[in-house]
Amino acid sequence: MLRPFRNMASKCLRWLPQRRLRELRSRPGHFRVRTRSKLWASIPWSKLLTKNSGSAAVVALTALIGYMSVDSPPIGASATEIVLADKRAPDAPPTPEDTSLKLEGEVALMLQIAMLQNAITKLDLVPAYTATFVKEERIEGEMQEETTMHLKLKHEPHSVYFKIEKGGEVGREILFPLSGEDPRLIVKLAKFGGRLPPLKLEPESPLAMKESRYNIRMAGIRELAKLALEIRRHDLSLGNKVQAEARDDAQYDGRPCFAFTTTYASSKAHKDYRKCVIYIDKQLMIPTYARNFTWPESVSGADPSRLDETTLVEYYAFKNIKLDAQLGPMAFSAENKDYNFVKSPGS
Repeated sequence: MLRPFRNMASKCLRWLPQRRLRELRSRPGHFRVRTRSKLWASIPWSKLLTKNSGSAAVVALTALIGYMSVDSPPIGASATEIVLADKRAPDAPPTPEDTSLKLEGEVALMLQIAMLQNAITKLDLVPAYTATFVKEERIEGEMQEETTMHLKLKHEPHSVYFKIEKGGEVGREILFPLSGEDPRLIVKLAKFGGRLPPLKLEPESPLAMKESRYNIRMAGIRELAKLALEIRRHDLSLGNKVQAEARDDAQYDGRPCFAFTTTYASSKAHKDYRKCVIYIDKQLMIPTYARNFTWPESVSGADPSRLDETTLVEYYAFKNIKLDAQLGPMAFSAENKDYNFVKSPGS
């Protein structure tokens, strides 16, 4: 039954000159056929064909053709290589009546699930990375100041270093874990000229969680993708209680992205979120931007004329991502001379 769609895919790929296709496939880091096959297999075609007829599969196929025609840079590519890949990557064939792609309903939801699964698989292969992390959160009903931090993260074992660069307490440093033997996190405050001794805290303690909705074990792009994937999988069971949209014309930090928007009909569908927006970078193929909005009745002073602005509950974004960062043991050590955990005042 799927043979017509496979034939359609083959015809669509012929839009690219064969010489261009051979050039793309010869590049290091080319998004290999077996990886794309996994993504294809992750779409539940039988469910789509049963519930929404073959037309839904055609729409999903259109999205996948555009997605699969993007040449992804290798894991660990430098910023320069990524920029060059952006310039070399061919444009996807335009869709009828519009140059941008827009999907709605279950097809959009399933495509988001497939891309999140692919992002997690890709990040599993990345030992460590650095990035600029931006966050804005509502804590106990109050919106906190937007904060920008320098982030260093290692996946195995999970290790994190933050330094606040803008917003909040500029100069504050956070390291987790404190050491291989001590699973606590250590915080070096910048106030009072940094003269206060570092704080050693349990990750789930009230003081450690005072300015964050999630504990530090949830830090990083992979954990963001895992949390979003868990919610989207549950959304599949909600039927008409959830609406989903996918577009391919978004941008974040000057980089092209796929944009996914999920909207819930009522708080019975999701008690915390009214709407969720997540962007997936087209070249890195990992989520780099997420905004979640809550219900107006949950926010004091929510304004219906500025609903999204006044009901934002959490915003997370990653930019300047370097997946090829070489981070040795000292990058996650309180003894690092570039950090202030053991420095005395005036040193």
